[in-house]
Amino acid sequence: MKQQSILALAFLLVSAGVTLGTDGVPSIDDRSSLQPLRHLRKGMGGAYMNGSGGDGGVMGMGGGGRGGGPMGGRGRRRRRRRRRRRRGNRGGGGGGQGRGSSEMNTIHNLVNNRKEIYRKVKNIDDGIRTTTWSDNPQVSAWIDRHVAEMKALVESQNGGIRWWDDLFAKVFEMRDYVDLEYDTRKDGKGVVVRQRGDNACGTALVRAHAEVVSDFIKRGHNEMRKNHDVPAACL
Repeated sequence: MKQQSILALAFLLVSAGVTLGTDGVPSIDDRSSLQPLRHLRKGMGGAYMNGSGGDGGVMGMGGGGRGGGPMGGRGRRRRRRRRRRRRGNRGGGGGGQGRGSSEMNTIHNLVNNRKEIYRKVKNIDDGIRTTTWSDNPQVSAWIDRHVAEMKALVESQNGGIRWWDDLFAKVFEMRDYVDLEYDTRKDGKGVVVRQRGDNACGTALVRAHAEVVSDFIKRGHNEMRKNHDVPAACL
């Protein structure tokens, strides 16, 4: 690498009209030919390149970007696009398919304030009834918003969140077999939700979902990072 760097620098110096005198000091035949040297910089690995080459590039391959070569700039853009797609398909910070960003923000607000949330769960015929509330008006408002957002997602054609989580993906896959109704508590501090399934799988899904939501409130983000199994009734 060092020998290549020396040869590359020597080639550019000769091209620019720079020669070595008998005393080893560079001399310039034509001062105007020194202009390209203004753009020289030493990249990673010791190779010299012009300003458009990028770190690690090879002299004469301007526009290469980090890693060198003429495809470096486009390569960086492709890598950024791939990283954005991967982030979009991961859980926690994103929804995956369909909508999800606003809904996940509400969920994170609730999990971050989970110590101020109270919840009761009761099995009913073909489903579940949950009561979730908070004495904090802001947290209570987030609870109301979350339930409204989830009802809208379930009733939409392609909306959903946490598609990487097997349980949530199945809930949205079976949206036509799940019914969700809710009312605001009389004291205005939360909501009462009734979820029912139209078949054995739908019933098992709403009950498993209610249990996981309770686990989110108990264990916070540690639980949110987990994948959750689909009930046996749906396999």
